[in-house]
Amino acid sequence: MRKNVLLIIAAMFLSTIFTGISSACDGPSCTKEFTIFRIVGAEGSKKEQTTFSLNETPWVYVKIANKKDKVSTEWLNQLDKTFVTKWTSVNKKGEAWISLAAWNSINDKNKIGTWTISGFIGEATRHGYKINDKICPAEASFVVTPEPISMVLYGMGGLPLAAHFLRRRKQLSA
Repeated sequence: MRKNVLLIIAAMFLSTIFTGISSACDGPSCTKEFTIFRIVGAEGSKKEQTTFSLNETPWVYVKIANKKDKVSTEWLNQLDKTFVTKWTSVNKKGEAWISLAAWNSINDKNKIGTWTISGFIGEATRHGYKINDKICPAEASFVVTPEPISMVLYGMGGLPLAAHFLRRRKQLSA
């Protein structure tokens, strides 16, 4: 009996979670214009990459249906709330590769962490750009981590060897 009650409660709980996850684009409120929105490792690349070291530059590869629109990306570092917005035009195929021009000037300490990039489609106006709120935004994320831990482990493995050779040299000279 208890098992059945627990199963029913679990099913109700899961159904409320999954109904809350539905996209803002479900229904007639907005249309999906982003054909592709993903993080890549280089300009011109279409291969998804979600982890970067401090010396790598993340790019967003975007493909949209209407080639006349502009794309806005908002870059947010979840750790320290660093926030940058950038507008970009797409090429004749409706594609764009977007990176932050100032990425290399961002302090390494501020690069570390999870970044979320939101993409919006907009159009030029007399006063700049206006986001089209009838088009669904896109979102992707990536993580910047310090150099691989394997280098630290490699260095720590060399310390005992160095100490052994120093002791041996000291004993031979004595």
